[in-house]
Amino acid sequence: TQDSTFMSITNCKKEFQKYQVKDVRTHVPLILFSSGTTGVPKGIQMSDIGLQLSGSLFSEAKGPESLLVATPLFWYSAIATFISSIFTHCLLYLSDFKDVKENLKLIEKKKVETWFTGTGSMSLYINEPSLKLYDLTSLKQVFVGGEVVLGSVFKEFETKVLGGRMRLGTAYGSTECGVMTANIEGDLEGDDRSGSCGKVIPGVEIKILDDEGHLVSPGTIGELWIKTIAVTPGYWGRPDLNSSMFDTDGFFRIGDAGYFDPEGNLYLRGRVCDLINFRGHKFSPSELEDLIISHPSVMDVAVVGKPHSCDIQHATAFVVRKPGYNVSEKDIMDFVNGKVDETKKLRGGVRFLDTLPRTIIGKVVRQKLRDYVSTDSLSNVDTEHPSLVPNNRI
Repeated sequence: TQDSTFMSITNCKKEFQKYQVKDVRTHVPLILFSSGTTGVPKGIQMSDIGLQLSGSLFSEAKGPESLLVATPLFWYSAIATFISSIFTHCLLYLSDFKDVKENLKLIEKKKVETWFTGTGSMSLYINEPSLKLYDLTSLKQVFVGGEVVLGSVFKEFETKVLGGRMRLGTAYGSTECGVMTANIEGDLEGDDRSGSCGKVIPGVEIKILDDEGHLVSPGTIGELWIKTIAVTPGYWGRPDLNSSMFDTDGFFRIGDAGYFDPEGNLYLRGRVCDLINFRGHKFSPSELEDLIISHPSVMDVAVVGKPHSCDIQHATAFVVRKPGYNVSEKDIMDFVNGKVDETKKLRGGVRFLDTLPRTIIGKVVRQKLRDYVSTDSLSNVDTEHPSLVPNNRI
């Protein structure tokens, strides 16, 4: 039988006209919302050219046979990999499983070749008790994105999850600017660039500036500014914000901090607003997090700056213990303070949580932690705070 609704549409097709896009750089076919880690989520408009270029993550020659994307579909990475799979004709698996075991089962069952996951889930795979029960030998390429990848977590993921068979790849992109750098080859024979996002891809320019707006030298952390034809036409309904996001040369202020090494590889160090300022010396929380996560009793960690009347900020650590371990605040502070210089000592102390506050895509909500320490008593502080964050993630 004929469907009456379908027939009514086909019978009146003469009433419709094909929409003509006048400018692929400004026409908006899609709006994605930011994760809200720095405030109210913003509607990020994506242009036609931005969507098209988001599919350039894999070239035709290097496109995978099958790809598992273990991130939410509303995240930019899922959009980019989805379009890439269309361009390269690969079989795509989209997974929203919260239990990492389900993704491990999927890799084994479907013999997945390429796997993309968020950085926030890496420690869950590393610490999954049943990890060794799954056959992951079909994997030829694995890469992550979303936040700064701590060096120790990077190495442990390569060893425990990937079995030392390949290097973990990384990619740097954003909904506002698309894919900007990539290092996803996973070749053991290449140079070890652990923690690097790779080199800038063709068609993208990145400049890194200090607080005074001057270009920084290789190895020096600064704020990233991006220029690309894939850049967003602007934030939906926020003309006040749009006017401040571009400089006179057309570079977009992305809000991330990082540096280039002498070979041109980019290293991210988190958000500019998350840098800790001790007496005018700014450093990335990842420097301390990378050290703390290497402690055998620590499963997860986030470091934020605690306001101080004289020193501006004191580094404060929020730690999630591994099950069965009872490491103390003093143990963590002694472990850290003996290995860092004066500017990076944990003067704000250590707080213990059952889990870190994260968005649904796995990013740590540092503002929630900063709000807590900003109202924290300067003395007689109970460092056990499992109730700060419930077991279900935000």
